Amino acid sequence: MFMYEFMLPLRCFCLKDMAPKKWSTMMAMESHNDLRRGTELWNREQVNVVDYLRGKLKVDADEELLHSITGILDVNCHEVRSNIPGTKEQYFIRGVYPLCAMMSHFCSNNTHHTLMDDMTMVVIASRPIKKGDQITATYTHILSATTERRKHLRYGKFFDCACERCRDPTEMGTYFGALKCSQPGCGGSILCTDPLVATNDAPWACDRCKYQVAAVTVERLNKMVYWELREAGEEDPAKIEGLLRKYQYVLHPQHFHMVGMKHTLSQMYGRLPGYALNTISDAQRRRKVECCRDLLKVLDVIDPGISRLRGLTLYELHAPLLLEANGAFQRTSITRREFLTKLREVEGYLSLVVYCLQHEPLSSSEGDVCKIARNSLVELRKWITTVTSLPDRHFLPEEVEKVTAASLVRSDEDLTLESLLRSLEEQ
Repeated sequence: MFMYEFMLPLRCFCLKDMAPKKWSTMMAMESHNDLRRGTELWNREQVNVVDYLRGKLKVDADEELLHSITGILDVNCHEVRSNIPGTKEQYFIRGVYPLCAMMSHFCSNNTHHTLMDDMTMVVIASRPIKKGDQITATYTHILSATTERRKHLRYGKFFDCACERCRDPTEMGTYFGALKCSQPGCGGSILCTDPLVATNDAPWACDRCKYQVAAVTVERLNKMVYWELREAGEEDPAKIEGLLRKYQYVLHPQHFHMVGMKHTLSQMYGRLPGYALNTISDAQRRRKVECCRDLLKVLDVIDPGISRLRGLTLYELHAPLLLEANGAFQRTSITRREFLTKLREVEGYLSLVVYCLQHEPLSSSEGDVCKIARNSLVELRKWITTVTSLPDRHFLPEEVEKVTAASLVRSDEDLTLESLLRSLEEQ
């Protein structure tokens, strides 16, 4: 039995007498009983909720009503991260937000929602929304490929998504589920021929040579990589790097498993014990930067604008870049212009971190990162002001453009004052 699975449905049932308006609002929401009936989920809830409430607790309610309540919760609930004040612990619970549940789903949505410390939900536009456009949310994991997303939505939310991203075999040009074609000299990408087939069994084919792979083979491959990643864990970057090398000729560089591994590495380098940012090698710092940039490249397409993942990734990106720039300054191996360019790049990233995470609750880890980024931004701007006025001895001299005699050679016929001046201007 799923412990206490009956509790939330029971609380919702009590609204009938205790808060009739809330009860009416909730019961107007979709339960999809017709689609859920007879499924594994329905049968589980029959035992853990319906039979328990009616039999053990003697709740006077008919089975269909209780199934409607569980269906409304399954279809419409949002995940709520509950923070315990004064601690870093988080608990994941379910919450019903009727107004937010009315938003249409899209696998590259245009809103961002945040649960505040008082459990209210704030929904903002994550990017510009034109008049007449739908306001959309996502009910699945944005870093999953089409097959996985559609399965989750079909069996968890009881609808088949046919959004722009799901319809496109390339997933809006990201190739998020693509394999590399293994045929000699091809170099193409193997994509699903029809991503909207409900049974997920449409064949996969190379976009160049048309070589085909069965859907079940692709599914087995993805599961194999998944279990290897589970076994590798998140404590040893070398294991993740090994898996990236192992599958570099099998999976597209932007395949969701490859991007997921790079996301993991971007967190490992600089954070794990023994991998502090100021102790890892230059190559490992560069690798962290590379992984962050590769992840951001995908997010620019499937999750543009305000997002937690973008904010956190930009924060991970800024740190090694700032460390590298300051290190070059301390070694007097950088010009003032180059140093200021690098510092202003980092300033831009920190500004975007604050922009992306400014709506997060203060008690959350994202809220902590936003606070740190704000403070870092203030200090960085002071440092930039200082750098602009430091004596030249702290920097490499700026390169002076040299005019060579060879570059000015002209024949006697074309060696005129005008041609000579033009040549000098072109240097």
